[in-house]
Amino acid sequence: MASIFDVAKYILHEKGAMDTQKLQKLCYYCQAWSLARDGKELFPEEFEDWENGAVCRELFYTHQGMRTINEQTLDRGDAKALLTTEIILIGTILRSYGDYTSEMLKEKNHKEAPWKVTRGDLPADAKDNKIIDKEMMRRYYANLDRLSEISKLEPNWDGEDGKTFSADFLKLVNGILNQIPIQPEEVEGAGNGSIIFEYGSIRFGNRYMAFEISPDGVVKAYFRDEDNNRTEDTIGINEINEWVSRF
Repeated sequence: MASIFDVAKYILHEKGAMDTQKLQKLCYYCQAWSLARDGKELFPEEFEDWENGAVCRELFYTHQGMRTINEQTLDRGDAKALLTTEIILIGTILRSYGDYTSEMLKEKNHKEAPWKVTRGDLPADAKDNKIIDKEMMRRYYANLDRLSEISKLEPNWDGEDGKTFSADFLKLVNGILNQIPIQPEEVEGAGNGSIIFEYGSIRFGNRYMAFEISPDGVVKAYFRDEDNNRTEDTIGINEINEWVSRF
């Protein structure tokens, strides 16, 4: 398996010198999208919820005291250790994020659930070093990927006059995902124009929960317990988090 240093080395080879915060975030997004799209980590190192966003401590120690870094000054890693499939993934991330400044990447990272949920209610400038859970990263970015797919659906996408999904509505849904501590197992579009978050598996004791979010912001919550007792209710968007926390 590759290390974060191999990935960082390749990024610096492709993009040239950059500030260290940008390198950290690009490595983070390589890891995040590997988890989301391939279902596996790109490297074993962890990221923590530092005040400047997600940071890998091991990588930090290699550039500590530096403001910028290049391929030569990174004294660990070997880009040649990467597999072709890994290089393709990293290339995709660099095309998507490579032209962002470090501040843009930091701001983006701060808005997303993995960092936000891990930080909790800490002040923005508070120091912290909790590990960002990789399963949360996998689910969150997979859900963003699914929302991107849903945004491209055309009228009658389901063969039954299925409605399309506006950019404003999907932005609302994205904002909800950013607040949820336990990410949905599935995010799906419904023919009536709603988005459905689904939870339920053996690890939850065969319980099932879903939220149907309509374009006008109405949320219908559905819950089934282990004994097949069912509950249905209309709740506010700000109540989703409470329901998920209980689940």
